[in-house]
This record gives sequence, C-alpha cells and structure tokens, in this order.
Amino acid sequence: MSSASQRANTGKVHRIVKKIVNVTASAGLCFPTPETTQNAGTSTLRSSSSAIVDQITASIAASVGKKRDAGQPEGTPTPELVYLSRLDEGITRKQGKSGFLYYGPNGARITDTGEVDRIAALAIPPAYTEVLISPDPQTHLQAIGKDARGRKQYRYHPDWHAERGKAKFALLPSFASRLPKVRERVDHDLRMRTPGMEKALATIVWLLDHLFIRVGNTVYAEENGSYGLTTLKNRHVKVSGSSVHFQFKGKSGKEWRLSHSDRRITRIIRSLQELPGQQLFQYLDEDGDRHQIRSQDVNAYIREATGGEFSSRQFRTWGATQMAATALSTVEPAETERQRKRQINEAVDGIAAALVNTRAVCRSSYIHPKVFEDFENGELQTLRAQRKSASETMTRWMNDDEIRVLRWLKKTTNSA
Repeated sequence: MSSASQRANTGKVHRIVKKIVNVTASAGLCFPTPETTQNAGTSTLRSSSSAIVDQITASIAASVGKKRDAGQPEGTPTPELVYLSRLDEGITRKQGKSGFLYYGPNGARITDTGEVDRIAALAIPPAYTEVLISPDPQTHLQAIGKDARGRKQYRYHPDWHAERGKAKFALLPSFASRLPKVRERVDHDLRMRTPGMEKALATIVWLLDHLFIRVGNTVYAEENGSYGLTTLKNRHVKVSGSSVHFQFKGKSGKEWRLSHSDRRITRIIRSLQELPGQQLFQYLDEDGDRHQIRSQDVNAYIREATGGEFSSRQFRTWGATQMAATALSTVEPAETERQRKRQINEAVDGIAAALVNTRAVCRSSYIHPKVFEDFENGELQTLRAQRKSASETMTRWMNDDEIRVLRWLKKTTNSA
C-alpha cells in the first residue's frame, strides 16, 4: 500500500471513528483511556473525544498498515515482518543533556523503557541528522537518516537481512540454471542492427554478468551522488581502442575503477555516447525522443529472459559464489581452524576486489554459506569431480567452472 493510500485510508477511518465517538458521547457514554502521568507516578482516566478518536484511528490504521505492499519484492520475510515501502513520518529524536530524547509522530515524548531500548538497539550514529524511526518494531525498514556527507542511510530489522539472505541463496541454483537463456537472449539483442531499448538493456545485462557492477538507482544518484549502470553518465566512461574504462563512485562511496576489452561492447558504448545528453544508457524511440534506461527496465528484461522472478542482484551473488567455490575447491583445507580461516579470507579478498566491496559483506551477503561449510568439512574438493553437462546449450553459454559449481550447488542444496 502506498503512503498516499495509507494517508487516505487513515483519513477515512478518522472521520468514521469521530462520528462513532461523538454519537456515543452525546448518549452520555465515554471510552475510558488509561493515560500515565509521569510526575504523579499514577494512572488516571480521561474521556477526551479528540484523544479517543486519535487513539482508535491510530490503532486501526496500524492494523491496516500490516497489509503487505502489492509490489513487495521477492524474498520478502515471514508474515510477522511488515514491508514498508517508505518512511514519511515516525519517531524523531532531539539531543538532550545526557543523550537523545525521542518523540512520537504526535509530538509526545516517548518514555517507555522498552521502546527507548528498541530505538537504542538500532545503533543510529549520533552524527546522523533528519533521523526518522519507524513506530512499528516489526517493519522491515526501521529508521532513516542522513550522514555527515548528506547521504541518506537506512537501518533495517535484523530479521529482514536474515530472511532475505535465505531467500536469495535458495534461488541461486534456479537462477544459474537459467543463465544460458539469459546469455542467449543478450547475445541476440546485442546483434541487433538498429540501436534501441533492447540493445541498451542487453548491454547493461552483459556488464552485470561480466563486471558485476550494480544496476544503479536514481534516488542514490540524486541524493548520495553514487552511481550504478543505469545512472552512469558519459563522463564516467572512457573508450580507448577496444577497451572501455569505468571510473565512478558507487554505493557507500566506493570508488570503481575497472577496464574491460570486448570489441562489440566497446562499439555499442561508443555509439551510446554519441547520443545527446549526459546519460550513458539511453535510447531513442520511434519518434526520436530520448529515454533513460531505468533499473526497473533492467529487472523486467531479466524476468522476461529467465522466465522467473529474478533481478539484477542475482548476478553479483552468483558471480561471488561461483568464484569462491572455484577458488576454494582447488585448495587443500589446512589442519587448524586458524589456517583455514586464513585460506578463506585470501579467497574472499579476491572476490571483494572484483565486487568492490568489503570482505565481511562479500562473505555474509554474496557468497553462498554452503561454500564455506563444505570447505571446512573437506567436501568442497568434490566439486572438481562434477561431470560436465551433456547439454549443448549449457556448454555453449557457461564455462566449465560455472557448470561444475552449478551441479555441486544443486546437489548440496537439493535444488532442482
């Protein structure tokens, strides 16, 4: 449900509840509501109509808000966790003499110890400004704020990360199985003589598949000055001979500097740069109007090519898992836990460099946990013995290492 819809529904509920309360009050009845008075340390009863209306409305609206968004993404957590598309209003904080003070959406100070502890557990840095905290402890998005550089930052519910990670890794064998279909489609669209949306999309997916660059988001580009494929500008890319050189600031301020040589891709990017405007990935429609490729366009292309509910995120996850499994399968596990940890770190560091991320993030968010589990148990080496695919399509569009990792992953995770 969108924020506008939520506000509209809340307004309707408020008007209905107000009528009910007014009619009840005129009949000489009231709804006693406990209100704690801190100074006196006692609990009194009040029957203020406006306060009752607000309380009942908030309760009903909160219940309505538990409904999931229709556009909720794949891998959404269990029903107990509520997906929140955006956080427009909530709990605010102000600096007090001995720490932060928190105030609810209605402006009243929050003194409930449990609620204050919940907010403190979010570990929102003191330097963050414009902090807004979800009043509902079960929303996937718990808080937003801006860091010292003015970039919007987010705090999520711990269960969101856990459930999302499980869903992401569970989908990996299925996604990898469909990679040949994606690559065949991309190859077909890259061969198109006439430049257009499909060819631009195919180029982006090719880069996702080979360079693991994030797809990008206009909000991040506008608010944080961080870029991905769909938001790259011409100044971020230089063409030299048959090589393309990328240099831009990505998510979390990470600096991307990489080069790649592929004559076909280089030729297409050069032609894209010749279009008017600053955006790299755009196209002209039949009327000659320019349109920027958006992240949702890319994900729609991927869903169509795979025939499943997959997105650009799976490319980085598959790339990291495949590289980690391949690298560690050639290493004999050391005898001590400390030595094995060093072996794992060496492999992960190489992947972190390719994904332009940290070792910790790569290990927790991108590499299937089964890779480390089987390495520790000395079972990952069986990956090298995986037989090659008899499928002509598979062998044409996947290399031997990818085929081995896919077969091992299917076998170890009991995935079809």
